[in-house]
Amino acid sequence: MSARTVDNYLGRAFQKLGLTSRRDLAPLVIGDRPQPPVHDEGEHR
Repeated sequence: MSARTVDNYLGRAFQKLGLTSRRDLAPLVIGDRPQPPVHDEGEHR
């Protein structure tokens, strides 16, 4: 798997979680940040 593939996967995951950087990820992982909003379809954006 190339670095570009990993970057693309992480970019999509960050977008769905509403994150803009790895720094934003830490509070979500340890529970200091509210979950992303759930939309009418029941899916996170």
